[in-house]
Amino acid sequence: MSNISIIAFALIMCSCVTAEKSSSAFTKSDEFSKVGSGNSAAFATVPALTAAFHTFKTMWLGPNKCLTASDADSNIVRMRDCDRLNEGQKLASIATNRAGYFKIVAQITGTPRCLDIINDGVNNRYTQMAACGDYSGQFWKIESSESGYARLTTLWRGEAMCLDIVNDGTNDIPQLAACGNYSGQLWMIR
Repeated sequence: MSNISIIAFALIMCSCVTAEKSSSAFTKSDEFSKVGSGNSAAFATVPALTAAFHTFKTMWLGPNKCLTASDADSNIVRMRDCDRLNEGQKLASIATNRAGYFKIVAQITGTPRCLDIINDGVNNRYTQMAACGDYSGQFWKIESSESGYARLTTLWRGEAMCLDIVNDGTNDIPQLAACGNYSGQLWMIR
């Protein structure tokens, strides 16, 4: 992807957050903010992700399963076989004007969509791709460890709930679960 495409994508992203009108709504950062969740002392400051695209894989499911936004017309997010041509697996982590938080945005045809937590009033843990906005379920903190894996939490649910692939038999639904020492909560972002 050319630098012009990345810049154009970042400019499109700025227009998605209408409630955040500051000129720094989406900025590149050289480092993550130092974050710690008490019981995760092994997590430290590492280089931040930029507007380049990445794949998100878990330690548990391994290198052949990627976080995937189904398509531009769907809000479905699942773990699917990795395919470098699948636009729904090309995700950007873009810094926001909230220190230490990022938007995780899918590069799929049409309007950019952000990884979000469904506010269903009951579970408040399932993921979706939704129109980008100033919603606390779309602000993700990425805590990286020395091992190269990261934990993802949201501003809305806090640092006690991590993005996880729960061992439920289908093993493909990303959702928030209580943070713990689980390989389904350890993400490789490349």
